[in-house]
Amino acid sequence: MPAKQQTSTSLDAVHFTSFLNGRQEPSWLTTQRREAWAAFEAADMPFWRRTSLKGFQFSDFSPASAQVTISWDGSDAGVVVLPLAEAIDQHPELVQKVLYSAIRSDRDKFAALNNAFVADGVFVYVPKNTTVEQPIHVQYAVPAAGAMVAVRTLALIEHHSSATIIEEYVSSDPNAPAMVLSGAEITLADEANVTFNSVQTLGAQVYNFGGQQLRLLGKDAHAEWVNLVIGAKTQNVRLEADLQGNGSNIEWNGLIYANRQQQLLVAPTLHHAGLNTEGQINFKTVVDDEAYAVFDGMVRIPKTGQGTNSDLRENALHLSKNSRSDSIPGLEIDANEVKAGHGSTSGQLDEEQLFYLLSRGLPPVEAKRMIVLGFVGEIIDLLADEDLRDQIEALVAAKI
Repeated sequence: MPAKQQTSTSLDAVHFTSFLNGRQEPSWLTTQRREAWAAFEAADMPFWRRTSLKGFQFSDFSPASAQVTISWDGSDAGVVVLPLAEAIDQHPELVQKVLYSAIRSDRDKFAALNNAFVADGVFVYVPKNTTVEQPIHVQYAVPAAGAMVAVRTLALIEHHSSATIIEEYVSSDPNAPAMVLSGAEITLADEANVTFNSVQTLGAQVYNFGGQQLRLLGKDAHAEWVNLVIGAKTQNVRLEADLQGNGSNIEWNGLIYANRQQQLLVAPTLHHAGLNTEGQINFKTVVDDEAYAVFDGMVRIPKTGQGTNSDLRENALHLSKNSRSDSIPGLEIDANEVKAGHGSTSGQLDEEQLFYLLSRGLPPVEAKRMIVLGFVGEIIDLLADEDLRDQIEALVAAKI
C-alpha cells in the first residue's frame, strides 16, 4: 500500500471550542459539529491517487469568514433567502432537513473539517406551488491570504415549485493562498424544478475541497445542473445527483479548464434509485501547459432503478504536449430493465480547422482561441445569467 501523506495542523480542540463558544445554535447542530470535529481529529490525511497534496499543510490556514453576497429581488411571497447563520436562527427546522445531507464527516479529513466549521452560506426555501421568477445569485469570496472558509449552499424546493440558484466561488486577491471547503445540498420534492449553476473561478493558489449533491426525492422532480471549474491550484470535489423520486430526471453539463500547473478533479455520480428516472451528464475538459484534469464519472443503478435511461459523456481537448487529462467514466448496474451508456474522447486541436482559420488571415493565437471557445461555448451558454456568461467567456479567452 502507498504511504500515507502526513501533515501538521494548528487546528486543535482549543480553536474548535472557541469557535463553538462564539455561536448560539440549536443543540442538534452543536452535536453535529462535535461529531465532525472528532472525525477530523481521528482521520488520517487521504491518499488520493489523482490529487496530489504534496506541500499542503493545515498550519498554513486559519478559519475565517467568507464574504457572502446574495443578490435577489425578494419579490416572491413566502420564499426564504437568507444567509446561513440567520436561517439557522429563524428557520432551524427547515435548515435541519438539508444541512449535512450530502457531505459525510466519515468520508475524509477535509469533509469532516468542512462539517465542523461550516458557518457561511445561503439557505433557500421555496414553498409549495411557487415559482421564483428571478435567479438567486450568491457569491462566496475568499477574504485574505491564509484563510480557511467553509461554506454551504442549501435549498429546499417544495412540491410543484421552481427556482434558479447561481453560486460563484471567487478570490478577493487572485494570488492569495487559501483553502476553501465548499458544498451544496439541494433537495427537491414532487414535481419541483431547480436550475443550479455552480461556477468556480478561485485564485491560482487556492485549494478547493468539497462536495455537492442534488437530491431529487419527489416524483417527477427535474434539475438542470451546470458546473464550471476554471480556477484554483488544486481541486478535489465530489458531485452527486440522487434520483430517488420515480420519474425524476436531470440534465447535467460541465466544463473543466486547467492550464499552467493546475490540478483539477471533478467526480460526478448519477444515482438512479427511483423507477423510470433519466439522467444525462455531458462534460467538456480543456488542458494546457502542464495542467492535469480528472473527470471521474459514475452512473449507479441499484435494483430499485428499473426503467432507468442514463448517459455519461466527457470530451477532452489537449492544447499542449505536457498537459494531461484522465477520463474515468463508469457504470454500476444491478437492474435489468435499463438503458445506460458512457464514453469519452480525447484529442488535440483539429489541424484542418486551424489551417482554415490561418488561411483566412487570423493570427495563430486568435485562431486557437476561436476553436477553443467554439468547443466550450455550448456549456458556457447554459449559464442562467448573461453577465456571468460574458465574464466566464472572457476568463476562458484569457487562458488561451
